[in-house]
Amino acid sequence: GRLDASEPRARALLTALRSSKQTIVAHAMQHLGGTYDAIHIRLGDFGSLCAKRPKFCPPSDADLKRVFTALDARNNPAPVLLLSDDPDRAVSALRNSRVRPISTILNASLGEASSPIRVAAEMDLAVGARLFVGVACSTVSQLIVKRREALGRPFMLWP
Repeated sequence: GRLDASEPRARALLTALRSSKQTIVAHAMQHLGGTYDAIHIRLGDFGSLCAKRPKFCPPSDADLKRVFTALDARNNPAPVLLLSDDPDRAVSALRNSRVRPISTILNASLGEASSPIRVAAEMDLAVGARLFVGVACSTVSQLIVKRREALGRPFMLWP
C-alpha cells in the first residue's frame, strides 16, 4: 500500500524523513569507508501473506547468494549495509564478511529498530549507497528507490 500521512505512524516517519539526523548519517557513511552498497532483506514480518502471495515470502538462501553475484558483477566489492527485520538471521543466511548490519553502525540513541527517526536514518544511508538492493513489495524499499531515482542512483529490486 501507499504511505498515508493521516495515519500517526506514517506521519511520524514522513516527519522524521524531513528532519533526518544528517550528522549521524554522515558519520555512519564514514564508518563504512565512504563507498558501500546497501541491501534490504525482509525475512518474516509479512507473516501469513506469504501463503497467499508468494512475492511476500522471505528470500531463499539461493536468492541471497545471487544478490552478491549481482553486486560483484557491477562493482568492486565493498561493505554491504544490511537493513532487515531479522539482521542476525540475514547475516547468517548471507554468509559474507562484507555485510554490516545497520545496528552495528547506528547507535541506540536513535531509538528502537522501528522508531521513525531510526528508520529515516537507515533510509538515508541506503539512499547514499553506491547500489541499493531492495524488496519490491516493501514500502521502505520503495521510498528508498524513489529517492534514489530522483538522484539518478542505481538500484535493483527483488524478487
